Formats: sequence, structure tokens, C-alpha cells
Amino acid sequence: MQKTVYCYNSNGDFIEKYESARSLDRKYNLFPDSFRKHIDTGKIYRGFVWSYKSEGINIDDIVEEKAKILIFDIETAPRIGYFWQVWKQNVMPHMLKDDWHVLTWSAKWLQDIKIISDKATAEEAKNKDDKRIVESLWKLFDEADIVIAHNAKKFDVPRMNSRFLFHGMNPPSPYRMIDTLIVAKKKFDETYNSLNELAKKLGLNPKISTNMELWIRCIMGEHKAIDEMSTYNDRDVDILEDVYLNLRPWIDSHPNVALYYSDEQERCHRCGSTDIQWVEGKYYYTPVNVYPIYKCKCGGFGRGKKSILNKEKKKNLTSPIAR
Repeated sequence: MQKTVYCYNSNGDFIEKYESARSLDRKYNLFPDSFRKHIDTGKIYRGFVWSYKSEGINIDDIVEEKAKILIFDIETAPRIGYFWQVWKQNVMPHMLKDDWHVLTWSAKWLQDIKIISDKATAEEAKNKDDKRIVESLWKLFDEADIVIAHNAKKFDVPRMNSRFLFHGMNPPSPYRMIDTLIVAKKKFDETYNSLNELAKKLGLNPKISTNMELWIRCIMGEHKAIDEMSTYNDRDVDILEDVYLNLRPWIDSHPNVALYYSDEQERCHRCGSTDIQWVEGKYYYTPVNVYPIYKCKCGGFGRGKKSILNKEKKKNLTSPIAR
């Protein structure tokens, strides 16, 4: 899935639309060699500008519209080992019979209806062969600008990195990460922070009920069990999206998605919407600037792009005499 590329002339008028940067490059041979190798990742970063004349067309600005935000979840096989105790037991390498591997994954682009997923075949699950499905998730990581998972920082992302490394893959192209578990722990004082408990607290659909038996059936290579696991995984991604949308107004350090738009409109830095209302009489203060505050339809607050201080006042604020 490639990003649509929009071309504008020097007056800002729309000229052409291409389904991907690759198709644009084929027509105009536009990109420098140093950048061309990155085209297939689907990423064209805002700020890259070229001028090119061909057939009377000026292509002055190439941008991407909207950040690509990937919500994902993985299910992995359990580790199997030999041990004497069940409490505070150090399992040494020679005691480990089988290590974990990926059984299924599910993902979706934010607020897209379609769920994308992949699952091991019965034979792959039995042979602990997850290379094919790891490669398919790598492609989505490589395309994403932002990835979201519950316990992303300590589980989902490092686990996938481990499998990328194991299968000889390079890192996917850079992306930002949002961990809804970290957000929940940092901003609230819930008794339980699991995805299921947060969903129930927010009045959302709960996870599909299951137990360890399903994982055991999967690693034994049972077709039906793997299908059940994939369905379970799909539901988790739907729940995660809803939990994220509820938490989003509270995420102070949310990546600035407004930067991914080509226009100069004031946009919410969390969701990119232009449907924002300025809060009268309230301002965001930094050591040298003052910004108006807005509230977005997504529920979050943010600050405007432009300071309300004039240059002379800023100069006085930052001068040694003023301090």
C-alpha cells in the first residue's frame, strides 16, 4: 500500500495526483539517486522539495497527506522448558526446550474498516516457522509513520524486532511508537491496566474469552485452533483502536500528526483535524513565547503554531537586561 503523492505548482494550485511515489518517479525520473532507494518504503517526508519541468508542468512540492498510523497486536507461542519449581525459578538455557515464536498477528490502519492479518499454517506452527508471517508484518512496520500497541515498548515491538533480526531482516524504516499501557499507567490510577480491563472500564466490547489450552492446540498444529487464535487477535486490534481513541486526548507527548499535511491550516497535533475551537483567555507559556490554546473535536487540547508575542516584546524578554 503506497502513499498518494500530490503535486502543486508554484502558486499552490493542484497539478497532478499519483497513486505512489514510484509511479511519479517512473514518469519524470524526479528523485535524486540518494532518495530513490527509499521510495518503496512508501515514505515521502514533508519538507523534501524539488523543482522539475517536463511537458510544461512545474512540480514544486511533493508531500504526503496524513500520517499512516498502524494499530497492531501479536500472539506468540509460549516458551516450553524443564524446571523443578514454579516460584522464583531461574530457567537456564539448557532447561529451555522450545522458545517462543509468532503464531498470528492482526493490524489495521487507524479508523480504516479493514483488519489486516496473517497466521501460521498448521505445519508452520508445529515447526516453529514464523518467517513468512514475520515478513508480512515487517512490510506494514516499514510503511507506518506511527505504530500503536498495548505494552508495545516491552513486548510487541521488541518481540517483533527479535524475529526481524533472527530472520536476517534489516530494521523497518523509522516510525514513532505509542504504547497505550504506558499512557494508562502514567495518566491514571486504574486498579488494572490490561487491555481487557481498560476496555470494560470504558464500556467497550471485551476480549474473547480463552485460556492456555488454545495456545497448546496451536503449537500442536491444529487448524481450527489457529483460526480461533486469529479471530481472537482480530478482536484485540478492534478493542485497542477504541481504547487508543479514548486515551488520545490525554497523551501530552503524542506525535504531531499535523506535520504530515501539506497545507498551512491550524490542525490538532493529535488527530490532524481542522475542527478546533480557540479557548478564550487561556494561553500556553514557554520561557520566551505565548501561544493560544485550542480544543479539538477529539477531546484534546493543544497550542497554536504562532506565538502571540511580537518581535520587539520577544527581544525584550530574552535580553540580558530583561533578566
